[in-house]
Amino acid sequence: AVGGPLCSPTGGARGKLTVRRIQIGGSEMREAEGKLHTVYKLSATVGPFECVSFRRFSEFVRLHASLKRAHPALKMPPSAKALKLSRRQLQPLKKTEERLRVLQAYCLDLVAVLELAQSGTLIEFCWPSSEKGDGRLVAPDGSEASMT
Repeated sequence: AVGGPLCSPTGGARGKLTVRRIQIGGSEMREAEGKLHTVYKLSATVGPFECVSFRRFSEFVRLHASLKRAHPALKMPPSAKALKLSRRQLQPLKKTEERLRVLQAYCLDLVAVLELAQSGTLIEFCWPSSEKGDGRLVAPDGSEASMT
């Protein structure tokens, strides 16, 4: 990878990673499969790593479903209901602004529950995608691994 080593959230003997912080840093329009979609910039601290990736709202909805399956005995955060309700809104501009607030509240709730913050499902979600090539990862020493 350009600029540093290509890293994986599941490889290596780093011990148990924990998602300590997730910040939704805005949204932008991107083209995928010939259609424009809104993506949300996700900045996260995963263990000692700083991760930046871009996710669609539908990916957050799928994340929630995966977390529920992976942790059936765990009570999901109350903000998850707002996540489901926000899916049905119709006004495009207000929808994006409201979804930013909903996603940030949801992410804050996720990292507040240790079992979810250490979930491989959440860690993989926050980790930049080498497939998409649209994120970056900064190691504790400041070196940057490009996700290309």
